[in-house]
Amino acid sequence: MRVKFRKGATTERAPEKAIEEMAEQIGMPDATVTALFLSSHYDLDSIRRQIKKKISGPLICCTTSGEITDNGYQNSSICGFSLSGDAVSVSTFPITCIRNPDPHSVQQTIGQIKNVIQHDREFHPERNFFGVLLIDGLSVREEQIAATFGNALSDIPVIGGSAGDDLQFNRCSILINGEFMSEAALFCLFSTALPFSIVKSQHFSATDTRLVITKARPNERIVEEINGVPAALEYSRITGVPSDELGPASFSRYPLILRHSGDIHVRSIQKINADESLTFFCAIDEGVVLRVARRQDMCEALEKSLTQAETSVGKILFTLGFDCILRRLESREFSFDERIRNIFRRFNTVGFCTYGEQSNSLHVNQTFSGVVMGDLSGE
Repeated sequence: MRVKFRKGATTERAPEKAIEEMAEQIGMPDATVTALFLSSHYDLDSIRRQIKKKISGPLICCTTSGEITDNGYQNSSICGFSLSGDAVSVSTFPITCIRNPDPHSVQQTIGQIKNVIQHDREFHPERNFFGVLLIDGLSVREEQIAATFGNALSDIPVIGGSAGDDLQFNRCSILINGEFMSEAALFCLFSTALPFSIVKSQHFSATDTRLVITKARPNERIVEEINGVPAALEYSRITGVPSDELGPASFSRYPLILRHSGDIHVRSIQKINADESLTFFCAIDEGVVLRVARRQDMCEALEKSLTQAETSVGKILFTLGFDCILRRLESREFSFDERIRNIFRRFNTVGFCTYGEQSNSLHVNQTFSGVVMGDLSGE
């Protein structure tokens, strides 16, 4: 069973040299797929032109809020991987205008995906499938898109990440048909005879401290009041962080948790607004009861999840990971970077830091969502 994997990274700032370095590290003329995850600090028009010149074949590409490489978490860089061989095939399906998607077009795309699955099941019965869903992380449509594709393709697992822009909250981009686009998504169907295991890792439990959303603008993910008090002021009071010190670091340290159907889902805060409202990374609504989270050891939780996956697949080819930007900030604050780097290296991880993660039909926060792929090439 033939499969070839390459991964690489560059901190070169000039677009031409950066893509040239990536092409040298991961370029394969017969690549089944090539993936590039890049900082939004690059000139995307120049990057697009260089990719067209130097990278061939199907491509997965988006902007990030940090990259995952052999050096662990990395900033202002490009990372990526490529696959070739008869053990894996990848089909990509773009979804545009996701703020106001055309239902007929979306259903057509889902139909195309199902046709590919049906064809492969008929001619390659030894294969299994998983989906990778990349979405503009500022579109405020992740829940809708994740639910639509996750529910329609309920017999295959779907993981993914929301494209970022290095905490600028200005513009996130996904490469669609050779152009960097916002308000877009990309569904990537992996069909493979290799063993794989889906991973979702989070490291929080719920405390008894309750917060009730008493005023919100759900379409914008903005909470105006918590417990009848301006949201930022009440969050500040409950967490003990002065309101003038609220920011990404405190939001990563004190996320909020929603209990639903016996499970817990993190609801992370993106930013504080001038009117003392809070913008969230995930859907939120009036009447929702949240709880302050209790933090556990992020590194232990991640290593445990990946080790379980390794037990399932045997020898690891690579791990594709989507890790929330707030986890990266937590790692920095609590000096976890060296431990995280060692974990990523051990499991041969490549990926990026996100504005949210996709897990089947759900859009979630402050998790590591990924897939560990096994390597049977030596058998």
